Amino acid sequence: MIHIIYNYFLTREPSKKANKIILWLRWQIYKYLKKVLPHYYRNLSIQKLGINSRSEIVVSLTSYPERIPVIYLSIKSILYQSYRPSKVILWLGLEQFPNQEKDLPKSLLDLKEVGLEIEFCMDLKPHTKYYYVFKKYPKQLIVTVDDDWFYPVEMLETLLEHHKKNPHCVIANRVREIEITDGKFKVYRSWRINEIGHSLPSHTLLATGVGGVLYNPSWFDEQLFDVKNIKRLALNADDIWLKGNEVRCDIPVVFTNRYFSSFMEIPNSQNKSLYSSNVFEGKNDTQIMDTFAFFGIDEKSFNRFVK
Repeated sequence: MIHIIYNYFLTREPSKKANKIILWLRWQIYKYLKKVLPHYYRNLSIQKLGINSRSEIVVSLTSYPERIPVIYLSIKSILYQSYRPSKVILWLGLEQFPNQEKDLPKSLLDLKEVGLEIEFCMDLKPHTKYYYVFKKYPKQLIVTVDDDWFYPVEMLETLLEHHKKNPHCVIANRVREIEITDGKFKVYRSWRINEIGHSLPSHTLLATGVGGVLYNPSWFDEQLFDVKNIKRLALNADDIWLKGNEVRCDIPVVFTNRYFSSFMEIPNSQNKSLYSSNVFEGKNDTQIMDTFAFFGIDEKSFNRFVK
């Protein structure tokens, strides 16, 4: 029942004419999910979780010490998908976890029994979640996710379904539409999120990791892995660095047109968040200008027809 309610909450298309009763009902559902989802996943038996070695998808994510106590909740929601991944890999920076698994809680380590893999590497902040998995599994479909959300059970299934319809596109459950006025990029915060009906391949859509994003690493070239310029231009904005490379390599984005509300956050996961500094402090705008200028991306870059 909880998954039916969560799916309803996320997929209900917003209405400009929503009356007070509908708004009140959505608020009640939100409060219910905020209370019940953490309890549900804390108590969900690991015997119900798992992977499928024949799956087409590898899921990859990263995290940092402040979130490690609660990340197991998000990973449980990945291991409980209707379409099971072949692997779920958590990449952790050695600089932040010098003692490796000794620095990790039992709640997380227990998930290794049902398919979680934990890899330690040089920390590249949010880029860590795609950088190493793209190199290690260049011929696999990769879905990157964030570490602070409860993922709905059909999240991976939805991405794969749209991949089969658009096999040469990045597929995303959450997007922003890049907006340009008089040849200049409007501020990131003003870019519209998940516009209804916007389901055609487009260069103007920016895939954001929070909803889960499907990639094929073979589409990209070695410039994606340019650590020097990642650190110089967009160290805290993997979505923007990836977008610059997508435009440069002529890889459009497709919005699944399924989810219209934000996924529910893991409790106590937002105390330290890149989203806050990137969006509300305007750091994304600086990283957009620097990254797009480096790749020579301008208004004309987004006006190409996608065939």
